[in-house]
Amino acid sequence: MSRKDEQWAFLLDVADLIKYIEVIGFTAVGGELKRSYAEQQRKYDAGLSKAKGGQSLHEKLQAIDIDFFDEEGTWLKMPTNDEAKERFKNLLSPIGAYWESLDEANRWGGFFTTIFDPFHFERNT
Repeated sequence: MSRKDEQWAFLLDVADLIKYIEVIGFTAVGGELKRSYAEQQRKYDAGLSKAKGGQSLHEKLQAIDIDFFDEEGTWLKMPTNDEAKERFKNLLSPIGAYWESLDEANRWGGFFTTIFDPFHFERNT
């Protein structure tokens, strides 16, 4: 499959994900989809990403960060301690599981073992 076709398939899955987020009672806003090499390197240098410039799926337009709001409209900010992270993961796991069910190449950052990134959705092809 061509890069363009992979990007299109990714966006179609993102569309399905957005619909699912609404169905289960959350709302969301789109975060970062496209990232330049320089921006990715800046994030890596600042300790905000484990991927160096040239290594991020954001650079290939096959990753998106999504910010969530709960049923009351409260923004779900990144938790700062392990207990809060576990509650957050449990709250958003159905969304991550749905994302991963859409395609075998889809991965949710809340299930990553090296970093907890529950706002990150990617297609690693």
